[in-house]
Amino acid sequence: MNSALEKIRADLVAVQRAGDYLKEYDLAQAALEEHPHEEYFKYCAVLALTRCNAKQRALDTFYAYKLHKSHDEYVRALEARILKDIAFQNIDLSTPPEQFDPKKFETAAITYQREFERTRGHYSAVNAATLYLLYGQPEKSSALAKQALLLAKQDDGPPYFSLATQAEASLLLHKLDDAIQAISLAAQHNEKNLLTRARTFFQLGLICRYLHIDVNILAPLLPETVIHYCGHAFYNHHPISEADELKLAHQIENVIAEKHCAVAYGSLMAGSDILFAEAILKQGGELNVWLPFGKENFNAVSVHPAGAQWTKRFHTCLANANTVSYVTESDFLGDESLFYLCSNVAMGMAIMRANTLNTKALQLVVWNQDLSNRSRGTHSNILKWQSLGYHSEIIASPNVVPRSNQQKTQHDYPAERREP
Repeated sequence: MNSALEKIRADLVAVQRAGDYLKEYDLAQAALEEHPHEEYFKYCAVLALTRCNAKQRALDTFYAYKLHKSHDEYVRALEARILKDIAFQNIDLSTPPEQFDPKKFETAAITYQREFERTRGHYSAVNAATLYLLYGQPEKSSALAKQALLLAKQDDGPPYFSLATQAEASLLLHKLDDAIQAISLAAQHNEKNLLTRARTFFQLGLICRYLHIDVNILAPLLPETVIHYCGHAFYNHHPISEADELKLAHQIENVIAEKHCAVAYGSLMAGSDILFAEAILKQGGELNVWLPFGKENFNAVSVHPAGAQWTKRFHTCLANANTVSYVTESDFLGDESLFYLCSNVAMGMAIMRANTLNTKALQLVVWNQDLSNRSRGTHSNILKWQSLGYHSEIIASPNVVPRSNQQKTQHDYPAERREP
């Protein structure tokens, strides 16, 4: 394989591990334009479609690409995986699993079993076993789970997948001690592969609920929290001392570590935004930046007035971000609505990502608890987030004493433009 293909594959693996399915689809499509016969890129494109909730389109594309004729077990098994996703598509997951319509799982169960009989792979066997349980055939489920368990123990490939199969098969066979051990071992692998662990957590959770097993045994596999971050800006007319900044940065880092925050969405105004972004990057997390308008104009309007050191930190965060997106790439032109639209988009992206990873969505906020203004800035972001049914974790803002007009300089950010 040449270096160009290796680079594309590496980029696809990175976004798959992060669970960024929109970017995965774009990369796969771009790769197919250059290499239309590469099966791996076709596989990634179909996989991204099903992750984007375009299940039927994913199935149609799977057949159009003739992936059902592949010699690779995991590629062919994608058919059964899509059928499984379609089975869950119109099911209320708050309903107890034993009340699901079992007929919905028949086609996927049979397809996974057919794949297992062709390849003798534990991945297909254990998925067939779980689906036969939901289909209402516990005997067939147990028989397949026993085979999956035996095959997984013989697998000398990447340990996470064999351990995940062992955990799933052990749950199906009511071997709780074995399941707990396999879960604990699996959690030591694939730390950065958020989407894979999220799917494992979801499927094992279904089995636990169906068999009335305490889901807390899955805690080691729980995917990390996805956050939307926001908070007060600190400009020359609304400054923060160096000591208070260090204290606030330490508080932010502690909360991010305590809440297992691994994926973040937000903007990069001078002050709280940049402190959050730096903390996420420092702890090895994934930073996704949304800016309301063009980068250079945003810096001029929302960063540089706080000082050149903030501009340097702004560009460092951008350079290390996983994604940088814009509501519009044009200039500000005094349109305040762009700030609020940007916040709403970042919130929506965080919630979508959390749903994809079957994990928690949390808002982290630096706020001074001022209830006087509900229509702008930090407080309005909190109200919006909470109106969607999600929790906001408040970090107290340092006391800031605004400087007098006489102390301001020509570079100060206009106080009336947006609440800091």
